[in-house]
Amino acid sequence: QSTMPKLPSFYREAWKDLGLDSTVINALLNSQPTAQLLQRIFEKTNDKTSARRIALWLLMLISDQPNVDEANTQNNKVTISDEYLIELSNMVGSNELSSTAAKEVLFEMTKSSDAPREIAAKKNLIQVSDEGEIAAIVDEVLADPASQKAVEDLRNGNDKAIGFIVGQIMKKSCGKANPALAQKLIKERIN
Repeated sequence: QSTMPKLPSFYREAWKDLGLDSTVINALLNSQPTAQLLQRIFEKTNDKTSARRIALWLLMLISDQPNVDEANTQNNKVTISDEYLIELSNMVGSNELSSTAAKEVLFEMTKSSDAPREIAAKKNLIQVSDEGEIAAIVDEVLADPASQKAVEDLRNGNDKAIGFIVGQIMKKSCGKANPALAQKLIKERIN
């Protein structure tokens, strides 16, 4: 009995507070190693947000693997270490990586034994969340004559104009500025 794998009902009960759709849970349960991996991570971190994020990444990884037939789904196996998945999730949680950048790092992790931070640094994906650094870029973009129409629109209540300004900030920072922080700084300066 001690060597028997846990049944799907165990995982369904353990994951019920993660807010995962039943189709996601069923897909994860198709692969016993993947279900075990997620459960280990959830037990190690005891962090629902992180476990949910990792569950969706695992789903993405196993659905990215081509299956010849239904019986073959048992062979789906994610070979990334628990620690690396947790580290990657923490990087997203602390706004060091955007969710899009995290997916790029995740796929690279399936091919490499490098740590997520190493991969993100090599690919130049780590976001700048230094308020002073972003504030300087925000001020530069707001002072730029090309941004004046968007600034006026924003002052007149057109909240969609902020997208243009954030886009300019992302361009000037080569995509490294934390967009949420940039938006906050724009609103502080315009209101």
